[in-house]
Amino acid sequence: MKHISLLFILSVWLIPTEGFAQEDNNWSFSVGLNAVDFNVSSPYNNPYTSSNNPIAFEGEPFFKDLFERYDMNWNWSAYFLEVRRYTRNNFSLSGRISFNEITEIAPPRILGENINYNYYNADLGVNYTLFEKGVFEPVIGLGVGITRINGNSQSHLNFSGGLNVWFKNNLGLLINSLYKSSSSSTFYNYFQHNIGLTYRL
Repeated sequence: MKHISLLFILSVWLIPTEGFAQEDNNWSFSVGLNAVDFNVSSPYNNPYTSSNNPIAFEGEPFFKDLFERYDMNWNWSAYFLEVRRYTRNNFSLSGRISFNEITEIAPPRILGENINYNYYNADLGVNYTLFEKGVFEPVIGLGVGITRINGNSQSHLNFSGGLNVWFKNNLGLLINSLYKSSSSSTFYNYFQHNIGLTYRL
């Protein structure tokens, strides 16, 4: 709750007043695909089942897992929708919903699980554009969210980084990655990678 309160205070400060608002391109809408990759610790325990059998293994180092593509959950129905409001001083506020199907939590080399969980996620965030150079616009962000998997819901903090590549003045490609972190023992921290089209108006 403290994290949500701080995000709310920052969001209110960022809402532009008269004289600060941009003349145009205040909003953007994005849609695309997402991939979910759990950052599993040792020993492995599936937190979404009632019967757990801990399995010892070396765990997944953060940066190694970030670029590991073999244990990601994605499919053609794993999509996200995002709305972003550009405010002042390179800041923006964003809201996102995501859907996916979880077919694995542990890496396949550790355990071949036969699971199929519905995944729902909603996030709110504050983003900062580092700079704009030509068509490239790198963005970092901080936010909060809630994830529901197999009937279990958990709130978490989000840390994000990404890049907008603008084809035209108002149409571009959005690429970003979020790390979703919670201290709960019944929740595995995970990466969510997004790629999609973004339209700014």
